[in-house]
Amino acid sequence: MTVRRATPADADAIVAIERASFAVPWSEASVRHDLEMNPDARVWVAEEAGRVVGYAGLWRVLDEGQVNDVAVLPDVRRRGIGRALVRRMARDAADEGIVRLTLEVRSRNTAAIALYEAEGFGREGRRKGYYADDGDDAVLMGRSL
Repeated sequence: MTVRRATPADADAIVAIERASFAVPWSEASVRHDLEMNPDARVWVAEEAGRVVGYAGLWRVLDEGQVNDVAVLPDVRRRGIGRALVRRMARDAADEGIVRLTLEVRSRNTAAIALYEAEGFGREGRRKGYYADDGDDAVLMGRSL
């Protein structure tokens, strides 16, 4: 498996991962905008045998990075792909002068919370009823780089 910066050619694969991973996925237009036009967006993909199997993205806001998504195709989860994406994202962000990463994660997504905690993120708050589709709370997490 390799992790690399995403290119516009990865858009279709990222959209497919979004649709396989989230009840309310990012639109194709949003994905393409981040890859092609948003100077503050940073996106990485994980590849196995030429197949994009996961991705991660953040938006740079001054010296912080707001993590938007970390997602892996269901058939290859629990193999360290998400961890590799988070580590590469953090390393590249630090190299760019980003000093802190923040994110929101569904409170019911215990696997993601465990991954983020293992990678040095701490719980910093909660937004009650944040997710409109099911009313789940968002757990706010952050990490210094």
